[in-house]
Amino acid sequence: MEDFCTVTCPHCFQKIQIAIPDPFSRSGEFDYDCEVCCRAILVKWQRDSGGELFADAEAAEA
Repeated sequence: MEDFCTVTCPHCFQKIQIAIPDPFSRSGEFDYDCEVCCRAILVKWQRDSGGELFADAEAAEA
């Protein structure tokens, strides 16, 4: 089972859909290269008490 989230790239502002690497965790973060502009982003995600997934992306530090 994979969970997906949609985030907006902080570089090119395009929305991209990303698979969450560990669908059984409550929160986490991982580095990801934007599929549109290929720049590095940091995706942070968490689940609320009802299991709903929330995610955000920010520019990865160089």
